[in-house]
Amino acid sequence: MASVNEARMPLLDHLRELRKRVLRSAIAVLVAFGGGWYFYDSIIVTLAKPVCDLKAAQQSGAASCGALYISGVLGPLDLQIKVALLTGIIVSAPFWLYQLWAFIAPALHRREKRTSVLFVASATPFFAMGATLVISSFPLQLKLCLDLLQVQLVTWFALMTIWISFFESFSLLGLHSSYRYSF
Repeated sequence: MASVNEARMPLLDHLRELRKRVLRSAIAVLVAFGGGWYFYDSIIVTLAKPVCDLKAAQQSGAASCGALYISGVLGPLDLQIKVALLTGIIVSAPFWLYQLWAFIAPALHRREKRTSVLFVASATPFFAMGATLVISSFPLQLKLCLDLLQVQLVTWFALMTIWISFFESFSLLGLHSSYRYSF
């Protein structure tokens, strides 16, 4: 094992390494953002499915889809950017998480690295199962929330951006959203 002095890096080298990792992660998120932008229509149809059949409304040429609507001049663009960005962050997560690990790992001792690898290997399947459960139970969650509020779906109107925020709150970014809106 190298001595303590040999394993040290000057502060500027750490900052250069961090800049390199952050830039790579940002590029990965932007590439995945492009994919989210391209597949926006299919993503939004899937997200709107618990409230209305967006695909059928689009094919019939209807101006709205049941209880969902988009307001404002920039509403559609805002919604598409938000959906594409969330898609980019989620899809590129393995890459930017690896970049984070590659930045932190050199500072860890051998035993800490081993423990971290075991944790990630055991936590990943549980995370995937939890994400699948949240997404598959989303229509039931919506029904429960509406029943608790005693609101009929026929008279309930929501902005599409609020609907996406609601989905975000009950999905993978739920902790982020609840933290963001709690202050």
